[in-house]
Amino acid sequence: ALWSFFWGLLWTSIVPLLVHLPWNKRSTYVSAFIGAALAYAIGRASQIPLPDTQWIIPLTGAMAISATLLPGVSGSFVLVLLGQYERIIQAVKNLEWNILIAFAIGAAVGGLLLAKWIHYLLKTHYTRTLAFLMGCVLGAMPRLWPWKLHLPNGAELPLRPDAYAAIYQTSPQIGTAIACTLTGALLVILIRFFAKRFL
Repeated sequence: ALWSFFWGLLWTSIVPLLVHLPWNKRSTYVSAFIGAALAYAIGRASQIPLPDTQWIIPLTGAMAISATLLPGVSGSFVLVLLGQYERIIQAVKNLEWNILIAFAIGAAVGGLLLAKWIHYLLKTHYTRTLAFLMGCVLGAMPRLWPWKLHLPNGAELPLRPDAYAAIYQTSPQIGTAIACTLTGALLVILIRFFAKRFL
């Protein structure tokens, strides 16, 4: 149900971009493909072990916040890929201020630098930047498919609802998935409506 909700959120978010981007330009296709390939590769990646040292904490903070600023890429998922998620969660639980401060500094610096870079790209290469960001969303869609087979190596294989039901011997919850997808879509539509009307 949760994956279906996110599925509805993302699909409805990219529809305006699909309609308004100039698809008669080759650069639009190239930028969208690069964004989709990047997001898909991140979603399919296995864990990348990093050395357990203090200097790696600001780096992971910068990478996590940078991923958060890109649509379709989760900062928490990047922490999992880097093998640092549990470490940061434990630092929050135990109030390990040396780790938290280092992480916050890295996140602040990384977020500011990436935000300025995206702002610059939007000013100088508006269409290609939007196409790239839309590609990031499209590349993340397979990760959000509601019915997946979880393999022993941690990978996920998208399934048809009937195959899911056959393998797990449980209901595919098609009605619930459709309702949650429509709820996510409606939420995006309402946000766009109120943003245009009052902002």
